[in-house]
Amino acid sequence: MRSLPGIVERLPTLIANPETSMATTAKKTPQPGVYRLPDGRFEIRVSITDPVTKRRVARKRTINTDSLEQASEARASMMESMKRSLSPTERTSRLAKPTTLAAYAERWLSQKAKRLRPNTIDTMLTILGRRILPVIGEVPVEMITREVVEDWVVWAEHQRSRYGQPYSYDTTHGWWRVLGNLLRDAAADFGIQDPMRRVKPPQGKRVGTTEHRALEPHQLAALLDSVERHFPAWLLETEVMAFSGMRPSEMYALRVADVDLATRSITIRRSVDLRTGEAVESAPKTNSERNVALSPTLAEKLQATMRDRQPDDLLFPGSGGGYRGRSALYKVLNLAAKAADLQVRVGPKTLRKTFITITALDGQDRLTIRSNVGHTSEEMTERYASVPASARAALVESLEQVVRDARSGSGTAECE
Repeated sequence: MRSLPGIVERLPTLIANPETSMATTAKKTPQPGVYRLPDGRFEIRVSITDPVTKRRVARKRTINTDSLEQASEARASMMESMKRSLSPTERTSRLAKPTTLAAYAERWLSQKAKRLRPNTIDTMLTILGRRILPVIGEVPVEMITREVVEDWVVWAEHQRSRYGQPYSYDTTHGWWRVLGNLLRDAAADFGIQDPMRRVKPPQGKRVGTTEHRALEPHQLAALLDSVERHFPAWLLETEVMAFSGMRPSEMYALRVADVDLATRSITIRRSVDLRTGEAVESAPKTNSERNVALSPTLAEKLQATMRDRQPDDLLFPGSGGGYRGRSALYKVLNLAAKAADLQVRVGPKTLRKTFITITALDGQDRLTIRSNVGHTSEEMTERYASVPASARAALVESLEQVVRDARSGSGTAECE
């Protein structure tokens, strides 16, 4: 990865001290533009007209004080600062010493790291360092126009993976989202027009590529048979992912105490990310716990592997006893897929996509599916909390039966 000076070096510190974001409802106060938050602090909001573009520029900030007077003074100071920054004189001064997009991106990412999950920041850093800043990072922010963005789109559409294949729409659109967030914030901060307006995102040109996608039941059956034959030590965690739909970051954060054999369920309480070079444990992606049902077969296998183990022990530890990363499972699944002559790339995410796809095609209730995989926003997760455990149990048992039938069928065909 081509890193930019300052960004990579500062990121570990930012991730180590994240500020937890909290969705709140602010209430008006007698002071204009000052709102009280539920935790007692204040949020100040300023909106003024840009004297050059004639567009409204709005900003807001949380003030760590419980004094209404201090919050009001902070808002007045913020308004004066905005007026100065948008004045023609200040613009001329900034143009004399232009800020490049790379320099702005470092400050921008530092702010984002205070509120977003570490693995999200790591993904954004990777996209910035590989897909955006090497191309337009040296362009001054105030000189980034629609033409510059269009040139980047053309560049993105012509990129190829290490396998020599075009990237899919989902991949290039992920780059586009990061670029859009960066440039729109820069436009607001510098009081310039949004250069993303009326520019179409890169169009994925995938034709017959082997990016991760859901497997069909017979393919999943063949994959499990291959793992059992060639990598038997990895079979249990492969089956847990295949028959639960959980994320690999969630599975490798599981501890023995998270498994309830009496109710045949697993409680997802945390996730772990190793991409930053060290284990970073955090809440699940939806910031709330959820229960995942287990089939009787899986519950029996887990019971056998948990004998004589302590409640705080990791369910699937690494070779040194610490957290295990998804990269090892990715290699196992890819080799098993090749051994089974599956013409697709297979990784941990493939198993999650397969779970969602097969259960949906099998006619299972989509609300129950989302409840089991946690594939939703935090607000929607609360709505899914009413899904009964019996429905989740029927869901996973149905999937296991479909795959068991496929495995039995393939075995019979071989004998014949």
